[in-house]
Amino acid sequence: MIYDQLDDYLSSRDLSYRHQSGLRSTFSTDTCLLHLTDFIRFNIDNGNCIGMVLFDRQKAFYTVDHPILLMKLEALGLYDSAVQWFRSIENS
Repeated sequence: MIYDQLDDYLSSRDLSYRHQSGLRSTFSTDTCLLHLTDFIRFNIDNGNCIGMVLFDRQKAFYTVDHPILLMKLEALGLYDSAVQWFRSIENS
């Protein structure tokens, strides 16, 4: 329910990254890899150099800087009550 409301909010205001693949019903890892492969091939074909850094974010949820996340939610224009709800989860 919270995810759906936040996703609707971000989508209706065009605040989501259009190539976001995680947690989107019509996107997957395959979608992300296809976009990346197309991007790399396009740039190589146009004579551009491509570099990439890969790292494992297996426990990314546990490394989220919560004060920064809350600031980003505020910057996205979420109501103060919604930001306070996320803050209450952080403290529980």
